[in-house]
Amino acid sequence: MKRVTTVCGDIAPEELGFTDMHEHIMFNGADMGAICRPAMPTDLPVKYEDKVSLENIGFLKRNFPLVQDAMDLNDEAAMTREVQEYKDSGGDSMVELSVPGIRLDVEAVRRISEKTGVHVITAAGYYVETSWNGKYDGWSIRQFYDHLMDEIENGIEGTQIRPGCVKIALNDFTEAEEKALRAGGQAAKDTGMSITVHPDYAFGGTPGEIVEILMEEGVNPEKIVIAHMETTVKRPMKEMVLYPEKWGLDLDVAKRVLDKGANFSVEFLSGDIGLEALGTAPIPDWMKMAGIVRLIQQGYSRQIVLGTDMCVKTMCRQFGGEGYCRLTKFGVPALKKYGEVSDLAVRNMTVNNPARILAY
Repeated sequence: MKRVTTVCGDIAPEELGFTDMHEHIMFNGADMGAICRPAMPTDLPVKYEDKVSLENIGFLKRNFPLVQDAMDLNDEAAMTREVQEYKDSGGDSMVELSVPGIRLDVEAVRRISEKTGVHVITAAGYYVETSWNGKYDGWSIRQFYDHLMDEIENGIEGTQIRPGCVKIALNDFTEAEEKALRAGGQAAKDTGMSITVHPDYAFGGTPGEIVEILMEEGVNPEKIVIAHMETTVKRPMKEMVLYPEKWGLDLDVAKRVLDKGANFSVEFLSGDIGLEALGTAPIPDWMKMAGIVRLIQQGYSRQIVLGTDMCVKTMCRQFGGEGYCRLTKFGVPALKKYGEVSDLAVRNMTVNNPARILAY
């Protein structure tokens, strides 16, 4: 009998209901800032030690790494309210993908699940190498694997809370990150769990190549989810402004993943996380929807899942964002209203696909 492992124990796949497949609840994204901040101009109107406030929130929505507080979701009461609002808006379950490097208090995540009634599936895995602070330096694939299996079999960080999936994040696709990826693949294969990968799009780390590596390790492609899939041409802001004819859909990378039998996730960020000071901007949600709709038209609705990837305070409802409700109140209704997506396709992306992927 297949089951889904949540922070509160195992449930049947059909109990999941509407599922957000890429989230963070208790989360510290300081490493994201460490990666991006050195390239930022120095003459900006905020300091790293500032708090998110009405005076700076507009700027931080477009330049999130510049204030440490913006990347710190470490308020259990506040995050309980955010998850409760998701529940009240029709959400039933979510996958919390904060792994070592960005993970905070998994016991707080369980308390939030218990209080709100939202099924939460958390992950074993590793964030990008720069977030490890030397903890896993020099590890072999076997050592990465053993650590994953210990969490899967015995609980996370000395708790009784067991993960229900594997998550690996890549940045520069270093040798160490490849070892972690291959170990994650082996753990997914041996347990039957799904594995979600945050790609880096560098040579050797593109979504299609990631799927190939995981398949080399014996992972069933139906259990692979490539996160943050881009379905549009992404160029520097200057180039997009000067040469608007270069805008448009680019489904080649997505199809390379889908045609191997794997899945991908699209996250509705609502423009609340960006790097304008570096000349880049987030892909608007309407562009993401255009890619989703085209792929659904081509028969891929059984391989797409959705989320919001809420990872900075400016995305939270309590700081002027839309929170996890961006998916329930905007993403899904907009796909149906403007994209003419059928109820069946929506159910595949939000109910059927998550149940299939997460059950083991």
